[in-house]
Amino acid sequence: MKRPPSILLFLAALFCLGTPMLFAQTGQAPTFTLPTPDGKTVSLDQYKGQIVLLDFWAILCPPCRAEIPGFIDITNKYKDKGVVVLGLSLDKEAGKLRRFVEENKINYPILMATKEVQMAYGNVQAIPTTFLLDRNHTIVKKHVGFTEQAVFEADLDELLRTQPPPGPTTPAAPTAGEPSTAPASEPTAPATPASPALEATASDPASPTGQP
Repeated sequence: MKRPPSILLFLAALFCLGTPMLFAQTGQAPTFTLPTPDGKTVSLDQYKGQIVLLDFWAILCPPCRAEIPGFIDITNKYKDKGVVVLGLSLDKEAGKLRRFVEENKINYPILMATKEVQMAYGNVQAIPTTFLLDRNHTIVKKHVGFTEQAVFEADLDELLRTQPPPGPTTPAAPTAGEPSTAPASEPTAPATPASPALEATASDPASPTGQP
């Protein structure tokens, strides 16, 4: 029996969305250790203390590819503020993925996601799906479908207001009664407070199992 066209359109939209939907989601982000296309391994715990944009994507998903230039730009603009983008690819061919990364000059880590990681993050089916993690790796936002770079940057700027990048460490002042360690002939200058960081500011369906 032939399925109605509306059902087919719904299924196609489920697997690879071209319009954004925003879902509020909280909780600790599940940790993972995954391989890169060149055979190394990367763990989410390596980025503890950093804000993370965690993007589930695949090469054959046009909205996923459309987001990549924005992630490259975000990496350049926010890397000094303790922000990192991690791309979790659902592709299974390491060689093909490695060539894609090189050809597109992707400057952020690309990892090969497993079914277990997909399930741990709520059984990710529609891509792109991007999670925003704070510095404690608590999930604070989740975007499903193509999302404009400006939206990601607004999210990051908002989070950076409450979790600014750590500033330089100022030496502790001597306690009362303790002599200063500075030479008497060279009086020390008063410590300058760290200045706050400046804020910067279709349609091939992708397989939910990560097989394009």
